[in-house]
Formats: sequence, structure tokens, C-alpha cells
Amino acid sequence: MLDAGAAGHPAGSLVDVRAAGDRGRLFCVHPAPGTVLCYHELARHLPAGWAIHALQARGLVRGQIPHRTVEEMAADYVLEITRVQPHGPYLLLGWSTGGKVAHEVARQLEAQGEPVALLVLVDTDPVFLPVSGRDFSSISLFVYSLKAMFTHGPVVRHHLDVASWWPPDLVRRLRMWHAQVGAVLRYRPVPAAVRARVVLFQTAACRRRDEELDDPARSVQRIVPQVEIVPIVGDHLDLFRSPWIEPWCRELAYLLDEVVPCPTSCCPAVERSS
Repeated sequence: MLDAGAAGHPAGSLVDVRAAGDRGRLFCVHPAPGTVLCYHELARHLPAGWAIHALQARGLVRGQIPHRTVEEMAADYVLEITRVQPHGPYLLLGWSTGGKVAHEVARQLEAQGEPVALLVLVDTDPVFLPVSGRDFSSISLFVYSLKAMFTHGPVVRHHLDVASWWPPDLVRRLRMWHAQVGAVLRYRPVPAAVRARVVLFQTAACRRRDEELDDPARSVQRIVPQVEIVPIVGDHLDLFRSPWIEPWCRELAYLLDEVVPCPTSCCPAVERSS
């Protein structure tokens, strides 16, 4: 996590997970907890030629005010991305709610005339349009957080990057988490607004939620008609841990090789997952 006023990143969002890479840059958007620790594990499993940059949420650092909308969030992230890579084609990835933010980042980049070669959604909720008027209350978030802590305690604490159990720190993080989820629930994406190739790595639980939708118009397939769905194994919260990360990460490496072919014959061949 960045500290406010860190050298080169004055209270910014961009974290260089792996700065070096001669193949291209993959920009990864944080999930709801706002931290980007999960993408350090991603860097361990992707070939070394890919630079990996992650975007952490505003509000993790003391004194920052969390974004209130996905559009505002994405606009700030576009600025951060284009400072590092002024022009496309861009490679984007988002886990969970981060997939929806990455979708808006792709839309805004394309609206500026910049191409997005690949948008990867990792187990992003298939419900892209929430029920009208519904909001995510503080009580609902608190109950969900307690349930997650009891059922997946070590994993949740890891993704929350709970370095301090001091009440003001915890309150700040929960406030940021609530703002993140609320922004995503208020997000109203325009159908078919993104031209990029879109791939969704989807667990069985996520797929069942899609199948049980009472209104197909709210699904990711309606918002992103060109989406390619790749089934993966594992629980949502375990996807960035071994052994669940390895199979879908091999598939991701294969996809990156497809959209950005290696310019030389010295690149190691990537074996596609079966």
C-alpha cells in the first residue's frame, strides 16, 4: 500500500507490482477491499516479460476521501494509467468488483480514442445492473464482513491488508469498503459500450448466480455481448492463492500471448490449460 506523499506517487493509486517487462503492461484494478496484495501473487505466476501495475483504492491512506462513483474512480485510474503508458493498446484486469471498474476504465480509454486489446474479468459478479433503488446499507456490509471473517478469516484479513487493528484504521478501511461497494451498486454501464476483447474467468458459484437471474437484461452477457466465459475451479476468495491461481493464470498467459504476440522466437512457449 502507498503512503500519502510517497516519492513519485503523492497519495496516488498506482502501485508497481512488477515494473520491468519487455512484452507489455498489465493494469489490474483492486477488488472491493481496495488493496492490491492479491496481484503480487499474480506476478509470481505470470511470465517475467509482463510488467504488472495495480490500482489501489482511494481512502486506504489517511486523509484520502473514497470515490463515490465508478465513473469518478475510473477517470482517476485512466490518468494514472496514461502517465505510465500514454497510448494503447491497453491490457486491463479486475478481480470481483474490480472487473466492473476495469470495464469503465476500458470504456473511458476507448472514448478517448485509445484501443484496449484485452479486458479480463476475474469472477466478476454477473449482475451488472442492480435492482433499481436498491442500496448497500452499512448494516448489510457489517453483517457480510463478519460472515466473511468467520468463514474465510485468514483470506479476508490478507486481502484487507489489516496492518493495524487500531479502531480508527479499521473504521477507515470499512468506510472505504462501503464506499467501493456502494459505487459499484450505483454503476449503470451502457450496454455494448466497450469494443475490447473481454474474457470472464468464472467460478461455478458465479455461474449459478447468473443462471438464477430473474431479468437477463441485468447480466454481464447483455452489457458485454462479446464476453468470452472461461470456467475456473475454486472459491471466489481463494482464486489468488495456490493451488487455485495456477490453472487460470496459465490461461491468462496464453491470452496475453494471443493479443500481444512475442516479437522474437526467444519467448518461452505457454502451455494452455486443459
